[in-house]
Amino acid sequence: MALWNSIHQTDAPSWNPITKETMEEVKKGYEELSEEEDSYVWIAEQGEQVAGFHVYYKDGDPYNLVIPEKCIELPAASTNPDLRGRGVGRTMADHCFAELQKDGFEYIFADWHTANHLASYFWPRLGFEPVMVWMSRQIDPRIAWAHGR
Repeated sequence: MALWNSIHQTDAPSWNPITKETMEEVKKGYEELSEEEDSYVWIAEQGEQVAGFHVYYKDGDPYNLVIPEKCIELPAASTNPDLRGRGVGRTMADHCFAELQKDGFEYIFADWHTANHLASYFWPRLGFEPVMVWMSRQIDPRIAWAHGR
C-alpha cells in the first residue's frame, strides 16, 4: 500500500524512478505514521484487501504565507490500483473531509505533480483549486548520464 503512489509515478509521463532503498524508506515512513501525533491516517478496506488510504498532517507553521489558518495538509492518498475508478477515492475523501471539518479544519492543502495524471484529474473534481503552480523538471542523476540513449 505504501508504494502505490511511488510505483504509479515510475511510468510515463512522470518517469520518476525509485530504488529498492527508497522503497524501504517509504515503507518505514508509513509504518511510523501511527506514532505521529500531528497526523491523521485513514485506511479503507473492501473485503479482505486494503482499498485505499489518506494521510493528513496538521501544519504547525504560522508564518507560512501559502497555507491559511485552520488548514491541514494532504501529502499522500491513493486507491488500490485494482479498485481505481469504482468510487473508493471519492468515498474516502468525502468521509475524511467531513471528519476533518468536525475537528475544526476549514481548508485542505494538497500538493501533487502535474505529471501525475491520476491526481491532476481527481483532486480538482473534488473542488481543489490551484493556489500556486511551480514549473520545474529535474532529471534524476541516476539516469542523467544516458543523454536520451
